Amino acid sequence: MSFLLRSIVELANLPDLRYLYLQENLFIGRVPPELGTLENLPHLDVGNNHLVSTIWEGGFSVLRNLYLDNNYLGGGIPAQLANLTNLAIL
Repeated sequence: MSFLLRSIVELANLPDLRYLYLQENLFIGRVPPELGTLENLPHLDVGNNHLVSTIWEGGFSVLRNLYLDNNYLGGGIPAQLANLTNLAIL
């Protein structure tokens, strides 16, 4: 995981965050699971990075828009996506 990606874990301390745009930052690794605590976050864009996995333990309960384009994601679609009942854009 890149240094920058580890540092965005601190964003989990912003419970009222509504839009998180992290595209084109050269992040390496995976979406930090701590961001799943942002229960009021409907929009997350992590496109155009070097992410290899989006696996998280839970959270993102109100997520409506999730952008993962142009990363290095492999394997199948994570089963956790089925829990995102508000998801409209993937």
